[in-house]
Amino acid sequence: MTPSLSGFIGDFGALSEGFLLPQARRRRWRHWLGLLPAAAGVALGSAVLLVGAFTLSVQALLGPVRLKLAFPYLQPALDLFLTGRHWQLALLLTALSLAGLALQLAGMARPLRRRWLALAALLSLLVLTTAVDVAFTEGNGAVMDALNHRSAGAFWGTAIGLVAIYLLTLPIQFLNTYGQQRFALAWRDASTGSLERGYLSGLTYYRLEAEGPLAAQVDNPDQRIAEDIQRSVASSTDLAFGFSASLLALAAYIVVLFGISTTLVVTLLVATLIGNGLIVKLVRRLSGLNFRQQALEAEFRFALVHIRNNAEKIAFFRGEPPIALELRRRFGRLLTNLERLIRWRALVDQSTGLYAFLMQFVPYLVLSVAYFSGRVSLGQLTVASIAFSQVQSSLSFLIDRADSFAGLFASLERIGSLSRVVGNGLETLGDPAARRPGRSAPRTNPPIAGPASIKPAPDTWSVPAQPVQRQPTASPGAGTATPLLRLQGLTVTQATGGEALIRQLDLVMEAGDRLLITGPSGCGKTSLLRVLSELTAAAAGSIERGDGLAMMVLPQAPYMTLGSLREQILFPGLPECTANDATINGAIEAAIDDVRLRAILRQVRLQTLEQRHPDLGEINDWSRVLSGGEQQRLGFARLLLHQPDLAVLDEATSALDLASETQLYGDLVAQGCALISVGHRRSLRAFHQRELQLDGQGGWTLREIS
Repeated sequence: MTPSLSGFIGDFGALSEGFLLPQARRRRWRHWLGLLPAAAGVALGSAVLLVGAFTLSVQALLGPVRLKLAFPYLQPALDLFLTGRHWQLALLLTALSLAGLALQLAGMARPLRRRWLALAALLSLLVLTTAVDVAFTEGNGAVMDALNHRSAGAFWGTAIGLVAIYLLTLPIQFLNTYGQQRFALAWRDASTGSLERGYLSGLTYYRLEAEGPLAAQVDNPDQRIAEDIQRSVASSTDLAFGFSASLLALAAYIVVLFGISTTLVVTLLVATLIGNGLIVKLVRRLSGLNFRQQALEAEFRFALVHIRNNAEKIAFFRGEPPIALELRRRFGRLLTNLERLIRWRALVDQSTGLYAFLMQFVPYLVLSVAYFSGRVSLGQLTVASIAFSQVQSSLSFLIDRADSFAGLFASLERIGSLSRVVGNGLETLGDPAARRPGRSAPRTNPPIAGPASIKPAPDTWSVPAQPVQRQPTASPGAGTATPLLRLQGLTVTQATGGEALIRQLDLVMEAGDRLLITGPSGCGKTSLLRVLSELTAAAAGSIERGDGLAMMVLPQAPYMTLGSLREQILFPGLPECTANDATINGAIEAAIDDVRLRAILRQVRLQTLEQRHPDLGEINDWSRVLSGGEQQRLGFARLLLHQPDLAVLDEATSALDLASETQLYGDLVAQGCALISVGHRRSLRAFHQRELQLDGQGGWTLREIS
């Protein structure tokens, strides 16, 4: 699949608009038409003033005679700056552009204003860099004229002047390079943060894995967020500023060429159009191959990560041969496409190289008669050759960067499709409110929908400062007036559809109720839990939750988050804080007393873990460090710490012995929270009041446990 030009423009527009414009601004093209000319006006006016001030300073320092000797090419610029009061026009342009920019930035958030001011400053540096390049070109012409006239004074004076300009402009070159990379860094920070929020909101990360069509549409979202954004932002910054520099160079050197030969300018335009037209056909093919190569690289990388994540399971089966076969299959497709990509890239490089080789002779051929007749000096011929090369390079900018554009096409399409799926992507970069800690940006993608009506659960967890005092309900149905959970006519199917696993289920859970769900494998136990957790929609019926219901699910293999042991226990109740590591660690440490955490570890019989890892701030790969039984105990520690109103346990004691199961369930019962358990062990019946038995054909039976 080759991304279309319109799609590329749309994705690039979303990437740049989201970074530079507020989300709420409509008809953004109007703001571009106002902001970009204002920033360009500030850049042009301020650069002209700086160049003029520099030239006046040099003249005041050296005097007119020495200025003409060392910097003969600066005199025309100085005359132009002073003649007709052009300096006043430059000052007026700068003031008006600054006023227009300030007027349009009024009301925008501070980060956006800073981005636009930074952009204006970077454009000013581009103008200054172009002026320095033109000065060097003219200086080279002056050196050649001095050599041609055998004037040692003019030669050494001009050479020293060129060295002085180069040394004086080193800070400009540094600021130009550093500023563009720093701009790209801020752009990547905003883009990555926005897509991260969208990826984690609305269960998008789950839907991308669980829903087949969606997973096929957006493969490897991790690579898109980690690599494609970096590649897109870096390439976009480089190409955008490079294109701007090319336009400036084009304008400046066209003026230089017109002062030497109009025929040369016309020849240049015709030759460039013909050459670019022939090469552009090769570039389109290269773009499609580049796009496919990124997808194949992602598939191969995913296979390697999959092996690492399942290393122990593979080792138990000694399953290396089929895995090696799959790796070779994926890598073979990658190599086949890469070979084509290399071939076409070499063809494009050879074509552009041949084009550049032929074009370097054009100015000499066009000006040879004028040079030999004496109408053009050697210095002018040198300047014309350099200027011709610069203009030709500017006109061929898109062709010369064909490979970069091909990669940018592919990366933008990948993050653009992810942004459209998450519905909270590139277009929200300019909304500072969306980046506040603890506040999610507006979501445009709808929540998981279906015939069932679901009242949402709370978005965040808070760790209770003190143990919650509850009185378990003595008998089901006789407790509070408002139940924790009410299911009415609930019908559950597989996530992919098909026959109903559970039909017309009616169930009420009140404070302190304890329900055990049993049935054969594939009868719908886990499917029911997914519906209760809002991971999938029910086929029919409704789910009503009590106000402020805090529900926590403990799966068979608890999730081990990346971070410290303290974070494992607190998960998912980490405090709201900024994205600074020191702030996060400080907020976590202040969130709860470590004495209480250690007491909970001992309560779930993890004394040995505390002994092996006495520092709760230790960071490790806990999914590998802890055994299956220790991970399940840690899951119970989370339940005991967060004290939810309703705990849902899916085979949560499968890796534990009966004594440990009895002790942990006893702690939950003593805590008084309502329980919904899925399990096959008959020992679980002792901790529950009712049993919901499923037959997998849609039937169900709800009975008291004697």
